[in-house]
Amino acid sequence: MNHAKSMAYIGFGNVATPPPNELVALAGDTPFLWSLKESFMVHLPQGFLEMIAHGSIGVLINHCGFNSVLESIAAGVPVVGRPFFGDHQLDSWMVKNEWKIGVRIRGGGVS
Repeated sequence: MNHAKSMAYIGFGNVATPPPNELVALAGDTPFLWSLKESFMVHLPQGFLEMIAHGSIGVLINHCGFNSVLESIAAGVPVVGRPFFGDHQLDSWMVKNEWKIGVRIRGGGVS
């Protein structure tokens, strides 16, 4: 079975974490690898951890901190940015509008 670019990597750094409703929305049917603080795992659906599988990463879903953006550029994969504060807004704007390497989620939807 070919798993090339079939998974998303989700990571929001050490400070920014989506609210519980967004955590649940991210825990859908698409295979992914997720870096999440253990204290936030209580918000995930029952059986969630059992359905996580490892494979190739096709997109990075993150907060658009500059290090995360650089990691996605270095890996050559597009970004789905969910900005929270600080440089996240500008970085996500650059990802979408200037570098054209992804989209950003604002107000519950992709912009």
